[in-house]
Amino acid sequence: MHLHGWGRADMGDGGFFKDDTDGSLLYGYVEYARPSYGVNLKLGRQHVFAGVANENVDGFSVAGTISPYFVYSAYGGLPVAFDSENGRDGDTIWGARVGNRLGAKYEVGVSYKKIDNDDDPVEEMMGIDLFAGLSSNLDFYGLSTKNLDTGDWAEHSYEARFSIKDLHIRPFYQRYRYEDFFTDDEAGANIFGFRKDTNEILSVLGGDFFWRGVKNMDLGATVKDYDYDLREETALYYSGQLTVSFGGRTQAGAELGRMDGDTDETRYLLTRAWFYGDGITKLLREGFLTGDVVYVYYDEDVFEKDSSLFASLGAGGKIFTDALTLKISGDYSNDPYFDKDIRGTLVIIYRYQ
Repeated sequence: MHLHGWGRADMGDGGFFKDDTDGSLLYGYVEYARPSYGVNLKLGRQHVFAGVANENVDGFSVAGTISPYFVYSAYGGLPVAFDSENGRDGDTIWGARVGNRLGAKYEVGVSYKKIDNDDDPVEEMMGIDLFAGLSSNLDFYGLSTKNLDTGDWAEHSYEARFSIKDLHIRPFYQRYRYEDFFTDDEAGANIFGFRKDTNEILSVLGGDFFWRGVKNMDLGATVKDYDYDLREETALYYSGQLTVSFGGRTQAGAELGRMDGDTDETRYLLTRAWFYGDGITKLLREGFLTGDVVYVYYDEDVFEKDSSLFASLGAGGKIFTDALTLKISGDYSNDPYFDKDIRGTLVIIYRYQ
């Protein structure tokens, strides 16, 4: 039995959540797994990730192996995203994926997904995903998604991973056609759904590079070229990263990046510093302490602000008994799109046998 939910209470006087004080059940399902038979069954609210599916579903899912060379998964039920707008009558979601594989050498999958809202079809997608271990040092991944309603390809995403001695390289290419990628979700489930009407096509070409030639140290670099078709705008992001390990899982890192684009929003300098300390929180057994700060400075003011800041600090560990784990974190952000935001999160985990 797996459960995860959240609730909200407005403790301020701004009234921002006056009409939205409820929480939600993120997932709650019963799972039955028999690895010896190669089958996994789930019933309840769950997240399904299979090919073109990346959805929250109230229903069932099944996944397993048909033979050493074929795998399958299927799911069906009600789309969680539509339950609060127009009721649940006529809301359905279902789909499946079938894959052919040969050990760690390759896997090719074909998947399908269909969503109805109030008996009206709002999304029908087909996807092809693949993995190929071309050699002991070269892997290839890819996903292409087609919108069956419009007949056009919504997404192409491909990447390779290989190494040259201590240098690890990940080139990638992504292409999104907004008109087909964002569908007619009448309930407004996707906060970026408005981009559908822009008919924009975004292409991203770039790569990640990591050099691990020095013990306990990683040097990295990232390059991303953004190309907007209709807006005829481009932006180039490039950054350098440094990560230092101090034993165990204790690490600290920094990033310095530059976005050089054609608009005020895409011309800025980004700096970031973060750390994760394992076992350094003395108040809690097996405790950890983590922090993250991101500062962005814009070349020109955006909504009369020249910078944005995000800071986070968290800690956690076992308390009283080994079965009880406590985690607490606080976040602060201030940017051109939101004056300021302060939030805290408390997580209590109890494990029992």
